[in-house]
Amino acid sequence: MKKRKIIFILFCIITLFIAIAYRTDAVLEQYGETVLKNSVYARVNSQIKDYATDNTHMFNSLVTHQFDENGTLRSIELNSGNLAALQSGLESEILCSIAEIHSEGFNVPMGNLIGSKLFSGRGPHIKIQTMPLSTLECSMVNDFESVGINHTIHKLALVFTVSFKAAYPFGDTVFENRFQVTLCENIIIGEVPLVYVN
Repeated sequence: MKKRKIIFILFCIITLFIAIAYRTDAVLEQYGETVLKNSVYARVNSQIKDYATDNTHMFNSLVTHQFDENGTLRSIELNSGNLAALQSGLESEILCSIAEIHSEGFNVPMGNLIGSKLFSGRGPHIKIQTMPLSTLECSMVNDFESVGINHTIHKLALVFTVSFKAAYPFGDTVFENRFQVTLCENIIIGEVPLVYVN
């Protein structure tokens, strides 16, 4: 009889633990994704802004316009060396900023783990350590867009795609953020250049 009571109590405890873990998993996944997304977005944008401010000269010397004797734009030359340096520098800054999230983790109010709206945001904060795994891809956008009569906008940009996965107790989260860095944007009045040198 005593043995049955012990087994019953253990069964109840295990069932309760599984129910709490399942609920906690769902809450942490939702909460963690929001917090981590905002953190990645803020950090990467801040790093891009700082890098652009510190390397204005490189942005200004990316593109050279060649004109003929009549003042007509004949070609646009891209400084590949500066572009490669900018891309490499930005990639390095972005990866470093994402790596810092590992040491920070995020805090969850105890009330949020209960799952009741009444206690949402209340109670002591529990520190959740994260183990981030991220990849970074970069692509270049080199676009000529016709606007109006004989007006063309030339746009050169780098698009960074951050794929982020973070594992933590009772859950994990996976998401992707895209960041576009406009390197230069020019309005060309008149004919579209005959030659583009990359």
